[in-house]
Amino acid sequence: MTRFDVNAARAQRLEALGRTWSFELDTESYTLPTELTRATAKALRKLDDNDVDGLLRLLLGEKQFTRFEQHEVTMQDIAAILEAYGKETGLGLGKAEPRRVRRRTRRGPRGGPAPLLRHRSARLAP
Repeated sequence: MTRFDVNAARAQRLEALGRTWSFELDTESYTLPTELTRATAKALRKLDDNDVDGLLRLLLGEKQFTRFEQHEVTMQDIAAILEAYGKETGLGLGKAEPRRVRRRTRRGPRGGPAPLLRHRSARLAP
């Protein structure tokens, strides 16, 4: 059985994607990493789902984020940046669409979800 060489695979990915992904906003350039370290992934998990500034600060770094927040940027702009970043790098950091709201389920007699199908022996009230 052959061994998997992590270093060779990483080198191949970085050769294909480069170390950074860049975007432009009002004539200024910004870069995001094409790969996230475990420490960055851990920090991302600690962020609240709605902490857009925290996400951008973490990915851009303090210097770039300070420049970035000087611009009048809409949530749609940020969603477009994250969508393009995800398509190019394969990293999914957020969705450009609103989250689905879960419906409440009807409760059955024992507190669990109500059955969708009843056994044919169950009587229906008139």
